Amino acid sequence: MIQKVPKPEISVQPLMCSSGSDSCTLTCEGNVTKAEPVTYSWKMEEEDWKESGKSIIISNTEKTQSVKTFSCQMKNPVSEEESETRSNPFFLKTISKSRSWVDVFLTVLKVLGIISLVWAVVYLVWRNREAACPCGVLRVQQDLF
Repeated sequence: MIQKVPKPEISVQPLMCSSGSDSCTLTCEGNVTKAEPVTYSWKMEEEDWKESGKSIIISNTEKTQSVKTFSCQMKNPVSEEESETRSNPFFLKTISKSRSWVDVFLTVLKVLGIISLVWAVVYLVWRNREAACPCGVLRVQQDLF
């Protein structure tokens, strides 16, 4: 009688796999001795499951660097189980060009807004001081004589 597959875990080889490595192997681990036959599937982030072997090799490429996580799935005629997501050792956060232009535009608007606000405050303080200054009144009176 075939047993249910266990919840798999993803292991990474070599253990020191990092963004500096050329490639790494991900393996879908779990004791399937009494659960055979088992098929293995993999997915990158929210993509669809793709049937593959127990292990996959990921290369440090531009495409792989844009993937945050990997998951594996074990399946037999009785059951199926998914692993927790595993962080991609090659993932590099990138900012799209369109987003970076939006950020620059918003920053420029903020700076212009701050400059305008400071100018308005300085102008109002100067105008109120001029109106309240008695020396301005004296100057006008001296011109009359």
